Amino acid sequence: MTELACGEDYDLTLTAINHNCQVETLTGVSFSTRPCPPLHVGVDLQCGTHTATLSWEQREGLQFYVASATSRAGGYTGSCNTSSSSCQFPALDCGETYSFTVTAHSSLCQSELSSTVEIKTEPCQPDQVTATGSCDSETMVVVAWAEAEGAVVYMVTALGDLGYMTAFQTNESSLEAELPCGQIYSFTVIGQDESCDSPISDAAEFRTVPCVPQHVESYTVCENSLGSVSWAESEGAESYTAVAAGTDGHTHMCTTNSTSCTWEDLHCGDLYTVHVISNDYLCSSSPSNSTTVRTAPCVPQNLVPTLDCGKRVGSLTWDLSHGADFYMVTAETNAGHKVELSTNDTNAYISEFQCGQEYYLSVQAVDSECRSAPSPPATLRTEPCNPTSISSTMDCLSNIAVVTWAVSEGGAEYYTTTVEHEDGQSKSCMSSSFQCGLPDLRCGQNYTVTVTASNQHCHSDPSVVNTL
Repeated sequence: MTELACGEDYDLTLTAINHNCQVETLTGVSFSTRPCPPLHVGVDLQCGTHTATLSWEQREGLQFYVASATSRAGGYTGSCNTSSSSCQFPALDCGETYSFTVTAHSSLCQSELSSTVEIKTEPCQPDQVTATGSCDSETMVVVAWAEAEGAVVYMVTALGDLGYMTAFQTNESSLEAELPCGQIYSFTVIGQDESCDSPISDAAEFRTVPCVPQHVESYTVCENSLGSVSWAESEGAESYTAVAAGTDGHTHMCTTNSTSCTWEDLHCGDLYTVHVISNDYLCSSSPSNSTTVRTAPCVPQNLVPTLDCGKRVGSLTWDLSHGADFYMVTAETNAGHKVELSTNDTNAYISEFQCGQEYYLSVQAVDSECRSAPSPPATLRTEPCNPTSISSTMDCLSNIAVVTWAVSEGGAEYYTTTVEHEDGQSKSCMSSSFQCGLPDLRCGQNYTVTVTASNQHCHSDPSVVNTL
């Protein structure tokens, strides 16, 4: 007998048939057909547990069910006997496709296999994760890993030690990422399919180059050889290198783990361009924006003063100062008389000197913004002042004229007294004191008397004329 329905109970009857009649007789025999294959078979994967749950529709009259699982790769075959409507398959391999069937069993027979259902287990954990880069590529990082079985796409997460976090998705086994500077990043990879994520990979670390220093500022101006700069702290920096490049081609470097640098050996009269680089143990940042440090012009040297006694004009010369646009010349006495002038040459002429004074002369070099310190002073003594309070008397018995005067300012070393007759004839005498005698003047004559003060360099103008 064929074409009997599965899972049914049948009673057997016999029927006798001839040409005219038929007789039906109950045999008292009954039987059951084999169970029907289970229906509504489904499988569910519990992500992260490597466990699949197979379920089906339970029917009455059955003793138990046998569920089977087979991997597509052929490396796994498992079964489960149960009287319920579901069965669990633990310890499934990652990244594998499994086929599931179930048969129903009665006391005598088993059903045909149910329809086959398949499930793909969660992707395997990515491994061999690496993060590489170079100092030249600065913040570009290449993350790579071995392909994970079952993964359709990969989720790569980068977490910086300063809190920055970002994620990338790719269907390749590597990617390039541009990340902020100055952080140590931890990279992890997760494989994903349509349903599940793999376990997270072991982490790989990479340090991006230190950040470029910001807010670089100079806070010294017009010092002779001193220059200082400061900047804001850079993320990822373990030290800093500040470089000052002068217009004359020389450079000065300063390495520090603070955020400022001071040079004490800069060249005077120069304009320095300064930039700062941050460093870690392996890489250096790009140079910062630059600032400038201007040093004062060089202090004038080798001052040489002279005095033109005839013109009563002082002159001063000095060596050329690097960085100077012009010069300020100052002449001053202890008594407070002061003369100032400017010149763009390396010499100056001063006609405002007072007689009988010692002047201290100094020069400062000046550019558009700065002025040097004063030069070491040079001294210049002007001519003695004219003698004053001239008095002349005649000693009639000895026929000697005696001339006296007051001391002259300016340290006269000697005096010259001259008496002159109206016919042009004259006599003179020299004295280091304040009087002088002239003998043998003609009687009954009128003479004019003048006195001149002298030192080893110059003579004063003649005094006011006195009549004898």
